[in-house]
Amino acid sequence: MFISTGLPCRRDVPARGFALRTLKFAAALFMIAGSTPALAQSEGPVAAYAFSETSGAAAADSSISGTGTALLSGALHTAGRFGNGLQLDGVDDVLQLPLADGLAFSNAFTVEAWIAPSAFGHERTLWRTPSAMVTLRPEGTVVPVVLLTGGQVGFVSESTLQAGAWSHVAVTYDGSMLRLFIDGVDAGSRPATGTLLPAPLDPGFLGGILGFAGKMDELRFYRRALSLDEITLDIATPLDQTLPLDITARSPLPNAVGVTQASVAVTFSRAVDARTITTSTIAVVDTANLAVPATISYDPARRTATVAATLAPLTSYAVRVSGGSLGVHDAQGAPLAADASWTFRTAASSATPSASYDFSEAAGTIAADRSGNGNDATLTNGTAWAAGRIGGGLRLDGVDDGVQLPRSQTLTFGSAFSVEAWIAPTAFDRERSLWWTPSAMLTLRTDGWLVPVAILTGGQVGFVSNWTVPADAWSHVAMTYDGSMLRLYLNGMEAGSRAATGSLVPAAPPQTGMLGGAAGFAGSIDEVRLFRRALSAAEIAADAAAPPEPVAPFSVTAVTPADLSTYVTGSKISATFNRAADAASVTTATVQLRDGANQLVAASVAYDSSTNTVTLTPAGALASAANYVVRVVGGSNGVKGVGGGDLPADVQWSFRTAAAVPPPSSTAPRINSVDIVSSWLGQAMLVTGSNFGQRQGSSTVTINGTSAYVIAWCSDAILAILPRNVSAGPVVVKVDGKTSNVGTAQVYTIRRW
Repeated sequence: MFISTGLPCRRDVPARGFALRTLKFAAALFMIAGSTPALAQSEGPVAAYAFSETSGAAAADSSISGTGTALLSGALHTAGRFGNGLQLDGVDDVLQLPLADGLAFSNAFTVEAWIAPSAFGHERTLWRTPSAMVTLRPEGTVVPVVLLTGGQVGFVSESTLQAGAWSHVAVTYDGSMLRLFIDGVDAGSRPATGTLLPAPLDPGFLGGILGFAGKMDELRFYRRALSLDEITLDIATPLDQTLPLDITARSPLPNAVGVTQASVAVTFSRAVDARTITTSTIAVVDTANLAVPATISYDPARRTATVAATLAPLTSYAVRVSGGSLGVHDAQGAPLAADASWTFRTAASSATPSASYDFSEAAGTIAADRSGNGNDATLTNGTAWAAGRIGGGLRLDGVDDGVQLPRSQTLTFGSAFSVEAWIAPTAFDRERSLWWTPSAMLTLRTDGWLVPVAILTGGQVGFVSNWTVPADAWSHVAMTYDGSMLRLYLNGMEAGSRAATGSLVPAAPPQTGMLGGAAGFAGSIDEVRLFRRALSAAEIAADAAAPPEPVAPFSVTAVTPADLSTYVTGSKISATFNRAADAASVTTATVQLRDGANQLVAASVAYDSSTNTVTLTPAGALASAANYVVRVVGGSNGVKGVGGGDLPADVQWSFRTAAAVPPPSSTAPRINSVDIVSSWLGQAMLVTGSNFGQRQGSSTVTINGTSAYVIAWCSDAILAILPRNVSAGPVVVKVDGKTSNVGTAQVYTIRRW
């Protein structure tokens, strides 16, 4: 059984009209049907909330079903993922869903929303009904749970959310499987059977006491389980179709590196005029600012334009989409408001490594990828730097030390791959994992034998090596698969093989690879290389005798805050490079902060050589609810890498500061009127006046000296349920220690429908 969560009691909207509408809503006396929504699916949602309102206590349902208006208590209107959205404080703000048959789910449902968490801290409720809920854990994982006639089912997501950044979360149940998707990617699933346990008169809510903290937008509910393709389309479809035409999805993503695809996809917020989709309005340009020869197509069902081009490996490109009168227009002739552009860098040739680690850093927790594909790895649980086979290396304790590989296009293997490394084991006391992915692995047995395994569409294949590796001595090991044979090499010589067919079975959800890990490899490791093809015996023999490739091109691999996120005052503004930067080139001229008018903001910069990270600190407080851009300058006048290499091009990202929190009122509250209302909820009290404060906080309203249970609170209206056995007496509001005048109640009754 779920732990009960109380209903919050705050609000900051215009007063008496809001409170009367709130009471009628709570008493189920009416429903408000919204405007016609954007239907991404042939069978649309039963409830859809765009949160387009700029004030008020109601969120209109824009679904055709007209399930009903949702009630806001305490939540603030703010900038959303598309247009406006909601801000919940994580204390007691709530979005109360309407009591309607459409939200009484049984054997199937989907709930999805864009969220930007501002805090985790403890397990927080995102969505809750008596028989289904979604929570966020302190580490940013997502937990969907359902109570079914077949039993309770739930799980923890494989991936995490990032604070301050928008993520799309969707939970589906189809009668046999509970699934979670984050940003359109499978994040976990569990078998489940039966129907949701009935929960009469409780439609559920979002947020609540100590619930979700952050922004929310584009909330949809379906009485069926959406497919991944349908979820992907919803991600790119704003509910409010009165918003200006916009680009809602880009592939490759801005600043992406290691891109293997040979096309660029641009998805729009609504249908566009196909005649305006040309190589003139959507172009891919190279570093010389020349358009790359390309063909272009438009898929009206997905509202996506695709540019196909021949792209050179390890090269930076920019995508430019033209707006305005000569640019892309929607089907009604409205133009894309402004030009849009972003950059990406292609992957190195498949003939070269997808990832190459020489572990020469000697400090920090990042192992730089020398391939140029941006696949920097993370050292976990105290993995130590040590002497390697060639220069530096790593030492793993065999308890929990590991190297976490990233999830990327170049490390997603299909019908061919190779992995090779120098290893010096120190323990063979049990079977230990050297390299692990969900569909391929290489382990060492207790006697020093090597065991390669591949899980393929043609079946699982594995074998034991022809001879062993020695303890406390360096050996070169390699494992390859070419679509027909799984092979193992030891010190450049083939040590076993087995016939095999098919492609590696993709993991669901996708998971990253690992070197070592819990009860994994114990010993030293160096010169790890991974390829998305099968190396030949001659190539492996040569790699066993040669050092790794030259240093990778200098690049930015991580930024904070995340692009398009909300900046929290006092948090870090930083950029991390794939290898050491020349500290002399990291200055206020090469790392800049600019405001929405493109004016330079005074700031200082500091470079940490142990983490290859530059941090920018504004000289003064940033303006509230304002847009800013961080720019790391590239080219000959920009940031440079140690040992040579310029940042190929400028890298920039944007963020928005949070809205200012108004100070508490310095004026005593004043009561203008008090009405006592009879409804099926019981005796309710509507207090109107002024200076009540935007949020309830520690403020109280009493009748005859007894506190009333507050349903909604705003600056000039309070709605509360009367205490038991109290129906009359003086009414007093106390805010920030200031006491109001005494109000006198008037009694009337609302007729039940």
